[in-house]
Amino acid sequence: MSQQPHENKLQLSLVINTSEHSIDMHHGTTMFSGAADLAARVTDAILKGEVTESRVTSNPIRGELETNFNSSYGQNFSIVVRGEELSSKLNDVGKSTLCEIINFFIMESLFLDASDLSDRAHQIVEGLSISHDDILTALRHPLKNLHKISEAYGYSVKLNHRIAGEEREIVTLTEETAGRLKPMKSEDTEIEYEVAISRYNRLTGNGRLIINGDTETVAFGYSSSIKLVRSAMKKAIAGNLNVNADLDEMHWQYMKITAKKLVLRNNVIVKLLVIGIVND
Repeated sequence: MSQQPHENKLQLSLVINTSEHSIDMHHGTTMFSGAADLAARVTDAILKGEVTESRVTSNPIRGELETNFNSSYGQNFSIVVRGEELSSKLNDVGKSTLCEIINFFIMESLFLDASDLSDRAHQIVEGLSISHDDILTALRHPLKNLHKISEAYGYSVKLNHRIAGEEREIVTLTEETAGRLKPMKSEDTEIEYEVAISRYNRLTGNGRLIINGDTETVAFGYSSSIKLVRSAMKKAIAGNLNVNADLDEMHWQYMKITAKKLVLRNNVIVKLLVIGIVND
């Protein structure tokens, strides 16, 4: 399909790590649809400041299948942006930057630690007019669909950005990441933790921390809406992040919090819901 005037494309591919040359049609079409929906919804949020969940041919941002490729089982597709204003805005954002942001919101949805954003991507994410929680809510269903093959057959699936004749990985999804979309439970017990804040979004109240003695970070947020969180608690968390920003991990300063655990069925902690700060 030839590119129309005032039309811009983010070219992507989805590659399934399987030695077979076929996949179940139902799971496959659901997965491809999930990939297009997810990428289109993040593009909506970045370019329009809103998310359109129902796609029709008149939508200015939508997914289109493209010519397939040999050697691996997968599918080329594009997120097509139509209209002079939106097309120009995509160029201003930058397609590689948009792919960074797609990765960021996928990782946030999976409660995993995303790579540090570039300055440009960070500026765009922080300046969004739509709330992060609204974006994450809109991505949950297509992200589940995108995991259909991994969940059913255990194959890993790689979402790539096609640019300048090469494919740059945006994210790889697996059976393990599919498990992070299963129903979770919040434990009622309040537990005291000694933690260091490694990332914090002042607008959403979400971030990542490391529990003293652990080696990997875990997601955290507040147990109530950020609008209801006391200013002193938000300042304490932001302050710990600021202190540790200039220190190497060996010298991080830890703070004590009380929190409830959000866990998967196998009791793996995916998020801590902060209730309060413990003052010695």
